[in-house]
Amino acid sequence: MRFFVAALLVCLTFSVPTSSRTGGTGGTEILGLRVTPDGLEIRVPSGGCTSKEHFRLHASKNGGTAKIDIDRLQPDRCKGFFPDGKAFNYTWDELGVPPGAPLDILTPVNPLAAP
Repeated sequence: MRFFVAALLVCLTFSVPTSSRTGGTGGTEILGLRVTPDGLEIRVPSGGCTSKEHFRLHASKNGGTAKIDIDRLQPDRCKGFFPDGKAFNYTWDELGVPPGAPLDILTPVNPLAAP
């Protein structure tokens, strides 16, 4: 019995997603993104309770390219059906990136992740 409990704890420890940054839920799903004249629009899965405050976009510069990492801080546990997800806009000022700068999006985009 002790072996079973120990094995279960090991499995649970390695199956919980973690984030590279404090406070994130890890495994952030992005359905799509679009560069606009005003900034960046991201589309994320939503059950109806997702807000912009549930995400943190981290921008860092590497040479002339801005690297953008998107982290979901709070999961959406609502059960609504929104197959297109929800879109949020981030201005260039919010990102700390000059307009027209080359972008490298570090978070994988999976358009099939919607419910």
